Amino acid sequence: LRESLNLPQACSARFDAVMLVMGETTMSSRDAAGRQAPSAPFGHRSLIWSIVLPGVAAILLLLVALAIYLPGSIVAIEVRAARERAVAGAMRLVALRAFYSDTVIARLTQKAGGADKSGDALHLHDIPVPTTFLLDYTEKLTARGDNILLVSPYPWPQRQRREALDPFQSAAWTVLTKEQTPSFSAIEGEGPDAVLRVAVADRMTQSCVDCHNRHPESPIRSWKVGDVRGLIEIRQPLATVTREAREIGWQLAQGGLLAA
Repeated sequence: LRESLNLPQACSARFDAVMLVMGETTMSSRDAAGRQAPSAPFGHRSLIWSIVLPGVAAILLLLVALAIYLPGSIVAIEVRAARERAVAGAMRLVALRAFYSDTVIARLTQKAGGADKSGDALHLHDIPVPTTFLLDYTEKLTARGDNILLVSPYPWPQRQRREALDPFQSAAWTVLTKEQTPSFSAIEGEGPDAVLRVAVADRMTQSCVDCHNRHPESPIRSWKVGDVRGLIEIRQPLATVTREAREIGWQLAQGGLLAA
């Protein structure tokens, strides 16, 4: 290269020195690259940092999110299921009372000539009236652990000893009498003291109207078919439901962590 350029003697010496330095620099760069090569798998551009570790971090974040969200979600589902079961149970009691009134009492009333003035029983075979029948039946259920109440702001005179409606029952009465909604519910208390309260309307059928509007001791004698005569309330403590739901949620989260 020096001969092809036809450089003077002084320039040729300088040219040789420059070329020597460039050669040494190139060799040093290659040696440095060779020495750094073994640490490449742990660099910021390696497969571990770019794919594996972000994947592991994403899985861990997902499991933490599940551990936080899952228990509360299962609790909400279980509370909703408990509410639906309570509504269904109360509606069965309403249907039972209506069946007893329309099928049993209506026929016996026609034969006996009407209810007696006590409002508790018919002359014929001393048969209880529908409200007394349902109270006796729910008393049996309460003895087994169920908490069921029959309430009304218009009790018969012999039932005046009943307590006045509490705030929940008053709110349920307002909603169920003014709106055509099937049920009213609320959760009172928190944590282990939380209680689910569900109320459904007990509406007047034709046999109810015929008896209540004719009886001399009836508190109201202007009932119409479909009017709300009373409320059937079911109370269910939520301590067991929420505890079991949270345990299921934690078990699922822990299972996911072990599987990962």
